[in-house]
Amino acid sequence: MSGQGFLVLSGAVIRRDTVPSAPPNLSSQRQNLLSQGILAEQDGQLRLMKDHLFSSPSAAASMVMGIGENGRRVWKTLEGQSLSELTHTSDAPKSSIDSKIRTRILQKYEELLADGKLLTKTELDEYFSVFRDRFSPEKLKAVQGEQLLELLHDHGNRDSLVYWLEFKNDDEFPSPQFGGIGGGSAMKFGVFRRKETGVWQGRNGNNKPQDISTQEAVEIAERHRDQLVLGAKLLSELPEEGTDEDYLLLQNQMNELLP
Repeated sequence: MSGQGFLVLSGAVIRRDTVPSAPPNLSSQRQNLLSQGILAEQDGQLRLMKDHLFSSPSAAASMVMGIGENGRRVWKTLEGQSLSELTHTSDAPKSSIDSKIRTRILQKYEELLADGKLLTKTELDEYFSVFRDRFSPEKLKAVQGEQLLELLHDHGNRDSLVYWLEFKNDDEFPSPQFGGIGGGSAMKFGVFRRKETGVWQGRNGNNKPQDISTQEAVEIAERHRDQLVLGAKLLSELPEEGTDEDYLLLQNQMNELLP
């Protein structure tokens, strides 16, 4: 690894197929390497035919494994030491909260909790459970086609993800307690059904809404589903007591794998 990228040596075996939850651009990147002769099928396997410099450890790991991966955690030395453990560096210095500031934050938290302005741990667990029952990665992966499109993006459907994120606010799930995405154009979702006509719309080259076919809308929804599933995987790998470096790695992963 260097400031220019992450070098994978020739002869490296590459997983033949990408998994459904792989980054959307991974297949096209593989095809590009195949067309250049950098990657080739040999003895029933895909192999690198020459050394190749990837943009980052994560980009290299994702190509080799056929799935979005955190390269700083999966690349290891023969002794089992991860790249993250080996380098002990980050683009931002680690920091610890001043004890006085920490005390003030905790005091404020307790005050808001006592006043009922924050949800309790029990309430949070209950709402998270309700949300996961509807929109967990496993649930999203089990839905296809127009059913997936409507589940993710139909504002007129009160059981859709976009409705729950933007409008849902009742005893079942008080969305505003978890942050708000209300307001602005529906184009912020990348695809939406026009209320007046019932026709699906997406972005044109000028980032303006335009009518698209149902199949085009389905393809957008499938990309969004794959990105949500991969994003959830990355979040699940974040340590419970994450450091500044851990959060920076997470952000870099999101930038690399979910552009």
